[in-house]
Amino acid sequence: MTMAHMRNAKDNVRCTLCGKIIPRGSANFTWNRRGVTGSRHESCSQDPWWNPENGRIDKVEEFGNWRVEFTSRYDGTCAICGKNYKAGVSQIVQCSTVAGFRHTYCAETSSQEQQKSGLNETTNNTVETVQTVQNEQQEHTQNMTQTATTGNPLLDMIWDGIRPKVESISKTASLTEDLQKKLEEQFQVLTDLSKDLQEQLAKRPIVEITVSTEDGREIGRVENPHPLTSEVIKIVTSKFQGRRLIPYLYGAPGGGKSTIARQVAAALNLNFGYLSLNKYSTPSSAIGFVNAQGAIVDTDFTRAYEKGGVLLIDEFDNMSGNLATSLNGALCNGQAAFPAGTIAMHADCIVITTGNTSARGGDSKHNERVKLDDATIDRLVFLEVPYDLELEERLAIQTYDHTDTHRLIELVRKLRKNAADRQMSVTFSPRCCYYGASLLKSGFSFDKTVEMAVRKGLNRDNWSKLQ
Repeated sequence: MTMAHMRNAKDNVRCTLCGKIIPRGSANFTWNRRGVTGSRHESCSQDPWWNPENGRIDKVEEFGNWRVEFTSRYDGTCAICGKNYKAGVSQIVQCSTVAGFRHTYCAETSSQEQQKSGLNETTNNTVETVQTVQNEQQEHTQNMTQTATTGNPLLDMIWDGIRPKVESISKTASLTEDLQKKLEEQFQVLTDLSKDLQEQLAKRPIVEITVSTEDGREIGRVENPHPLTSEVIKIVTSKFQGRRLIPYLYGAPGGGKSTIARQVAAALNLNFGYLSLNKYSTPSSAIGFVNAQGAIVDTDFTRAYEKGGVLLIDEFDNMSGNLATSLNGALCNGQAAFPAGTIAMHADCIVITTGNTSARGGDSKHNERVKLDDATIDRLVFLEVPYDLELEERLAIQTYDHTDTHRLIELVRKLRKNAADRQMSVTFSPRCCYYGASLLKSGFSFDKTVEMAVRKGLNRDNWSKLQ
């Protein structure tokens, strides 16, 4: 049986159970009772709660009903967080009114939750949500360090905006009214952000075009199409007297005219051919010729004309009148004379022409362009292709999603506007953004990228005027 000695304290001593001071001369204190060496109040010694079999007592503190902290003797499970702990782990506490063992920090949190007021159930759920978001983002951040891209730049952008505030709240604020207020403010931010995101998604561009037959069989598909691709498809599939209409796409360089032609070919699942003209181009450059060995040399034009396909005739406003006459007859009569003989135009021969002007002559930026005769203009369907700012931004960011890419886009648009306002013959096409994003992705600095992809050797005086 455990020995106990009742005596008066000779000196000030601390109760090894409750931790309070026993003044010198005080009676009703014992020593070596219930198998635990040390001085303690008689009332503490008789309290059945102080059971040394649970483990070695390290210290005694009072916060709410939590009374004692000790090193565990056996394996166990925290009654609050549910995590297991091993024998020999310190900072395990018991409660005089609630069954089970807890980690000290779990007990402290539980005590604060019992004492706080004014923090409703919504706030508790909010705290859990913030902690969940933090855990998920930490895992997401670790994954980002192992991969080149996250695969979801929009979510990354949203999280980058709210992460510092969420981390600040979770680290510094306690479960009080102050935390509730801060979380409510952040929820308002997220609510506004969600509304903005929904509006952006509602205005998002067409991300895919699928062309199918009348019975539903898919012919071809295009992802991330130019906004005018669908209109050009409608033009080239329209017919008059059995022959397809021929569009003339015109606009400033870099607007996506050639891209549209390639996407039309992909959507209709046809071969793509290309022919670029200049004022020195001859009819043989289009219809082919017989070489010195007597062999017939075909071109993309002859192959598309005879076997079908999409043919892009680029720089159409830069060809000679002689070539224009030859092309007019071939495209509008349904048959033409080639080195191999007279060939009928294939039913799936689609011709798309492009140029930088409206075919009425040169301008300040394209002074070498020619005026096409009325007979040629009369055979074409005109469609202007302006710069699409949304497409410009989307393709640049898809190339390299970085803050420097956004800076580059803003700079190009500023220079473009200033050039128009000052009536300067300088072009800043979307290619400045596309090529610049590629250079940034390759590791070039922002300033170096601007020099190579935007300024492009422009002299100092004109560059200063554009700033």
